[in-house]
Amino acid sequence: MSGFKKIVVTTLIIASVSIGIGAYIIFESGLGTGEIAEEIRNLIGGNEISINLGSEVEVSEDLSYSMEGKEMLRVDTPMGDLEVRGYDGEEIRLLVEGSVPERYRDRYLKVEETDTQLAVYFYKDISNLNFGIGNSYDLDIELLVPRDYMEDVHFENVSGEITMEGIRAKNVRVENISGEIVLEEGEHERVRFSTVSGQFISYSAVEVLEGETVSGKITATGVRDHFRLDSVSGSVNVTAESLTEDSEISTISGAVSVEIEEIQDLSYDLSSISGKIIVENGEGINESSQSLERNVSNSVKLDVSTVSGKIIVKY
Repeated sequence: MSGFKKIVVTTLIIASVSIGIGAYIIFESGLGTGEIAEEIRNLIGGNEISINLGSEVEVSEDLSYSMEGKEMLRVDTPMGDLEVRGYDGEEIRLLVEGSVPERYRDRYLKVEETDTQLAVYFYKDISNLNFGIGNSYDLDIELLVPRDYMEDVHFENVSGEITMEGIRAKNVRVENISGEIVLEEGEHERVRFSTVSGQFISYSAVEVLEGETVSGKITATGVRDHFRLDSVSGSVNVTAESLTEDSEISTISGAVSVEIEEIQDLSYDLSSISGKIIVENGEGINESSQSLERNVSNSVKLDVSTVSGKIIVKY
């Protein structure tokens, strides 16, 4: 089963056990967002739920690491807001403010550094860590990255926002379960995202954009090459500077809007079971219901399908 499908299963399981005990987020050592479903299955199978994590204590970190030779930066957290920001310094800086359960004060943060990678983990190697809805544990995590860093980054969160601004990482991977993903003023070759309950917004210049969401809106501008996007419930709005390869959008319940600013010609295959389809270009406006196709030899093709929602394409 793919990581994305596992996330869907996780969402359904959390909903089914939430009555009477509240919603809990379970985070286990070494697992990304795509594998939390398995941990919840184990929990339901008889693992103990530990609600009382003890009193909270304040934590504050200001750590610096060399950027030299680093080909990958990674931050993995089950809670808290993560902000990644480009700055004019020469080192990678990790700033943390907030509170954690007292019993985990000395081991809530783990940093693994090699010659080629810097990985930051929160609550790693702590089994069956449960955060009840009413707790006040919270973290504000800020990663300052030199603006000229142009390698790869990977960020994961479970409960909290992920925001990125002013960095030029080549390959970006962002995963979230409950919280927004926002990319501001960046420049990237490829962005790959997945989210369950939270919208994805990108204002960065991106060559290739790929991603999935269950219940959240997708908004992206500045796509330069192509995109492949999947959504279950949420609208999809994409503005592309140009398209040089075939692109596609698939959604079940949500309107789709695509605008391509500069393109010589375009083929398309658009389908909606219950929604109007509108194509607007220099030749005029073409409207239909259920399906609309156009085939032009040697042109890029746009494939859009939705079950319930309007489709609008402009170029």
